[in-house]
Amino acid sequence: MKKIGFGTNIIFGTNIIFGTSGYRGIINETFTHAHVKAIGLAIASYLKLKKDHPRIILGFDPRQGNIPKWTKDSFIASVIQSLHAMDIRVECCRWPTPTPVISWAITHFNLSGGIILTASHNPKNYNGLKFNDHNGAPASLEATHYISQSASTYFSCLPTLPPLHRLRRSYTHYEQGFSRHLRHLLAGLVPAIESLSLSIAIDVKHGACARTWHAISEQFSHLSCHLLHETPLPDFGGQHPNPTSIKHLTVLQKTIKQHATDFGIANDPDGDRYVILDEQATPLSPEETAAIIAHYLIETNKGLTTLITTLASSQLIRAIATRHNLNYIETPIGFKYFTPHLESLQNNNALGLAVESSGGFTLSTHTMEKCGFLPGLLIAAICHDTSQSVSQLRQTIYDQYGQYHFIEDFIEGAVTQTPSLLPTQRDQLQPHFTTTIHSINDIDGLKLTMDDGQWVLARPSGTEPVIRLYAESSHPAQSQALIQSMKGVLSSVQ
Repeated sequence: MKKIGFGTNIIFGTNIIFGTSGYRGIINETFTHAHVKAIGLAIASYLKLKKDHPRIILGFDPRQGNIPKWTKDSFIASVIQSLHAMDIRVECCRWPTPTPVISWAITHFNLSGGIILTASHNPKNYNGLKFNDHNGAPASLEATHYISQSASTYFSCLPTLPPLHRLRRSYTHYEQGFSRHLRHLLAGLVPAIESLSLSIAIDVKHGACARTWHAISEQFSHLSCHLLHETPLPDFGGQHPNPTSIKHLTVLQKTIKQHATDFGIANDPDGDRYVILDEQATPLSPEETAAIIAHYLIETNKGLTTLITTLASSQLIRAIATRHNLNYIETPIGFKYFTPHLESLQNNNALGLAVESSGGFTLSTHTMEKCGFLPGLLIAAICHDTSQSVSQLRQTIYDQYGQYHFIEDFIEGAVTQTPSLLPTQRDQLQPHFTTTIHSINDIDGLKLTMDDGQWVLARPSGTEPVIRLYAESSHPAQSQALIQSMKGVLSSVQ
């Protein structure tokens, strides 16, 4: 192992904190080459604790600075500098590559982990760095705690690293292998997958997903994929990167209608999130999509045993689990909290489904990272097998399990910097609401459940300086009223 020297004056207090999914910041302000190098050294240190000769993969989305060339502007070069300084073998992707592809490659090739330079669905002025461990899952609490502390120490007194011209170059790509894996997975769940024949409009928002969708379409020769905004661009061509922000999907909606496609899909820049729009260009919530998939797996006796979700997800998932006597698991927000449950399912060869309201999805037979490709392919396969449209499949869910109105919002303000200011006492909260508060949950933010089952949640983003708001009830107006009431709570502590 190469020695890297610190100065003697190490200043503590400059903290690099991993949120729900890695570190994110504003480019050239809170996300700089110094941040990237410090985090790279910290990850390398973590890897060396686990294995003598670690080997990892480095992926990235097309954001500013994510260029696989050895220049002073390249965040990729900064990451590799740090890793090589600690004798970590790095395989860098040739071009922008989705996070779920990296996750699959980690386990398929028995790598020690993977790093992805991405700020996911955050705006274009953000960049970020994710670390996925040897199991392909987002870094655990243990790992992120170690990396955060170590990175903060490195950042306080950054050591001198080997110059760029000494870096070894090793490029790779995994889209074909990932697409073959998806085909094999679907073949075990849906009959006649070989004849899958549908037309799908896909908005990849100038992110990292186009090559992967092309590789997938080659696996299903009768599947017609109409890709929008294919070319990876640092500013996403002016597209808003959040796929679940429906007001920014007008081009996709027009394409669905003009080309009469069977449905539409939108991905975020690193492909770990998605949204599905039906044949009428009406969006499905992530939970509605998951419900269609879960219902199909139950009805066709595929052995689904477990549904995993977060406290910010629709009660629709709980309703399905209750109806069919499935294991129901609710975690704090963050896909990393799903990992131990997914590992348990894998170890027992059991089938489970995990979903979060922000567009995260996986099966226990897939990766332990959220995937923006699998749910769309499953919906396509279910449409093909049942000869039903997406809107018909959704109506079946409404008929079987009821309709839930889930909405999201956010608020900015001083409380976002000090989330501990959120009140948790009933006498502080009840005056803001017209219905009686049944329970108060502060395990991750502040979730209030009312006597009639409706609920509202306020939670610090972890990736942006905002408080995210979630609410659900039996009517859209009631959900909106809950959001407004929670905004009143937050305003009272500004």
